[in-house]
Amino acid sequence: PMIQGWRNYYGSVDPTMSRRFLGKVDWYILKRLTLYWNKRHRKKRMHPTKVAEVFKLAKLKSVSAYG
Repeated sequence: PMIQGWRNYYGSVDPTMSRRFLGKVDWYILKRLTLYWNKRHRKKRMHPTKVAEVFKLAKLKSVSAYG
């Protein structure tokens, strides 16, 4: 909820700058989720792009997708 609030506020102020910044936030969140996944499932390690697909299928929102 906090990150989504940031997206809503900064996305309405300057959409081009916020997409760049929130894209970095997306990358960081994906990196941390990948580390978490790989630590929990040591035998089924996944690449960050594969983890992104799994979480997209789970209907998680992307922070940088505003509007």
